Amino acid sequence: MAEIITMPRLSDTMEEGKLIRWYKKVGDKISEGDILAEIKTDKVNQDFEVDVSGILLYAGLEEGESTKVDQILAIIGSEGEDISDLIEDPNTNKRYVEKHDREPQRIEKHSSTRKIISKRLSESKFTAPHYYLTVEIDMEKILKLRQEVNKKLTDVKITINDFIIKASALAILEHKLINAFWTEENIVYNAYINIGVAVSIKYGLLVPVIFHADQKSIKQISFEVKDKSNRARIKRIKAKEIEGSSFTISNLGMFGIESFTSIINQPNSCILSVGSIVEKPFIKKGRLSIGYTMKTTLACDHRIIDGSIAAEYLRTFKKFIEDPFISLI
Repeated sequence: MAEIITMPRLSDTMEEGKLIRWYKKVGDKISEGDILAEIKTDKVNQDFEVDVSGILLYAGLEEGESTKVDQILAIIGSEGEDISDLIEDPNTNKRYVEKHDREPQRIEKHSSTRKIISKRLSESKFTAPHYYLTVEIDMEKILKLRQEVNKKLTDVKITINDFIIKASALAILEHKLINAFWTEENIVYNAYINIGVAVSIKYGLLVPVIFHADQKSIKQISFEVKDKSNRARIKRIKAKEIEGSSFTISNLGMFGIESFTSIINQPNSCILSVGSIVEKPFIKKGRLSIGYTMKTTLACDHRIIDGSIAAEYLRTFKKFIEDPFISLI
């Protein structure tokens, strides 16, 4: 008997999928476990394996077309089987643009990634009461530490962001409420410290996750960040690698942004925004000095985290960055 294969839900936030390519064509024999197609979710491209065997009798989408989760994707059955009663009329998706005397506007249809970002960030901003705390950090010692560490390494180059990830995770160990999230009935305390790292891609953002970041060395963190960020940009990262964060870091320092605020990546209760390292005059031990500083801003969900708790967390984070030889190595 023929089986209808529907568009799978390949991530917890996926609402529709785009058919990138068919690995099989109508008439091909298919065995359980074969890869049928490559599908673009709201986050990444993934190969889709089927759990049935038979002949591919019907392909419901052309490459490049999209459909919602649970809508018909393909039909697999026996050779020569009549499936006419299973095939629905395809929905038309035509767009009409009126002609005007002026130059036509460029119209770009929302990508699935952009739509889900819009939905999730709107939900976060309007359900979680955000507030923001900013600290300025002396970066002199950590810049020296990075230079010394990289002299000894040949297989990877440590970045300041790697140190920030480690310092964030260790600070959470001392302030566990930062690692909690809100439900309508409870505050849930995560049993792990998984740091999400926001990565810019062509049509939005992905957040690869460094799992158990508190237990990993700076070198391990650096390898993971580079690998997952690179695969995120070419949409070859797995869905399970961009889910399960308990705290998020967004770093725009490489773009010359000195200070900014971010919207919390729910269900996290916090997100840390990291600005650029700036050479500037400042007062140190009562004397005017020239040095390097960096501003970081912590956005918090006020339903869970009071201002004093967030301030204590930032003080600990600042201490780890300003005295890294003891805390981070």
